[in-house]
Amino acid sequence: MNGRHPMDSRVANELGAGFYNALSDAVGTQRCDDTPHHARTLLANRGFDPPEIEKFVAYFREHGGGCDCEILMNCDWLFDSELVSEGQVQ
Repeated sequence: MNGRHPMDSRVANELGAGFYNALSDAVGTQRCDDTPHHARTLLANRGFDPPEIEKFVAYFREHGGGCDCEILMNCDWLFDSELVSEGQVQ
């Protein structure tokens, strides 16, 4: 087993750096309220339905991202486009 979560590549490929940057902007201007509120809103704006949004939120939580600022701090490696293009996130 390679130790990777099945959603690693999905998060990296479907969300990527654009999601990370938008979340960073939201937290920077509206602050973190200790929930993944901004992440949920951004996912909804990208067309994900509620069950899919909850899969992403659960995945972030499993990787130390229980709120928006923790997603930025602890899950940042998922959104690194260089890792995706180099195949390090699969």
